[in-house]
Amino acid sequence: MELEKENVPSHCWLHCWEEAIGTLEEIWIEDSLLRAKIGRIIVVLPSELEGTLYPLLSHKIAILHTDIPGKEYLVRIMTEDNSPIDQTDMVVQTKPKAQQEKASA
Repeated sequence: MELEKENVPSHCWLHCWEEAIGTLEEIWIEDSLLRAKIGRIIVVLPSELEGTLYPLLSHKIAILHTDIPGKEYLVRIMTEDNSPIDQTDMVVQTKPKAQQEKASA
């Protein structure tokens, strides 16, 4: 996969309270993690998000990484003026990192 600009990181993780906003162009699993091409960047996410993101391909979305237990990633569909279509976030249940490590051991 080629990126449009050389200075754009090839893969990036969302740190706590960081948000990625853009058109969801493509998703795929690589090394047991989900990769999502949002605009010009590729965001690395938990594989549990695949079912949530797949129906949103070609839509403008926002993904917010939080530190809220059970709501680690919030996904919203955005309008062209960057406002959410509705105020209800899609809550994505992910396993805490400790549980993920135990499951893979």
